[in-house]
Amino acid sequence: MPNLIERTGTGRPGEGSITALYTLLAEGDDLQDPVVDLARASLDGQVVLSRALADAAHYPAIDLAGSISRLMPALADTDDLNSANLFRRLWTLYQQNIDLIQVGAYEMGTNPDLDRAIALRGVMEEFLRQPMDELVTFEAAVAQLRESIRV
Repeated sequence: MPNLIERTGTGRPGEGSITALYTLLAEGDDLQDPVVDLARASLDGQVVLSRALADAAHYPAIDLAGSISRLMPALADTDDLNSANLFRRLWTLYQQNIDLIQVGAYEMGTNPDLDRAIALRGVMEEFLRQPMDELVTFEAAVAQLRESIRV
């Protein structure tokens, strides 16, 4: 698999590059499967789709915590990267504490970052959803991202 993956990418100077999208189906959504693990280690990024999100009618059903881009730091400006990282951190913090929040075991004021994630949860979830027929420019998406983490 690494040889196949390495065939794509930047060629010799002046020869251009090949961009590829690979699709890998993990049995039972097992991201620890050796083949899945090898692909994740070899690729510049991955978008992980979540059956649970799809079942909840959350589209696109992208699992933010499982998805990553190794090229984003090289492609995004510092402000955009910082906004995206803050969004990811707040989203993940909420997800890690969702059981405590749902049963009422979390006491507001205990963790200021988690308080912020709870306050922004609805706006963040709205940002992550997009109807299939809705077109959003990159500039509009960045503006919406920044708005979703503003308190």
